[in-house]
Amino acid sequence: MKYICSLEKLSYLCYKSPDTCEKSTNTLYPGAAVVPYSKRYYRKRLTEGDVKYLFEEAAWLHYWKRGEGKDGFGCYYETAENTYDTRVGIVCAFARASL
Repeated sequence: MKYICSLEKLSYLCYKSPDTCEKSTNTLYPGAAVVPYSKRYYRKRLTEGDVKYLFEEAAWLHYWKRGEGKDGFGCYYETAENTYDTRVGIVCAFARASL
């Protein structure tokens, strides 16, 4: 399993399945919705600081899976371990203008 721990890499890598990595021009940006893994669908708007923390500090970031974003395309991540009371999933809002 490949570990991805930087915003630079995450900006163009998305796992559509746990074992398939695909390069993409999609870019995660502040403002994407955060949805708890528990599927309670609580949403929080990401700030620039949140994005920086998640992708520069989160060494436990494991992999991406296919998800369902509001625009029909999204991904979420799972942590390697249950580091919070519920594992967190991010539904990514992607900028697709360069596709």
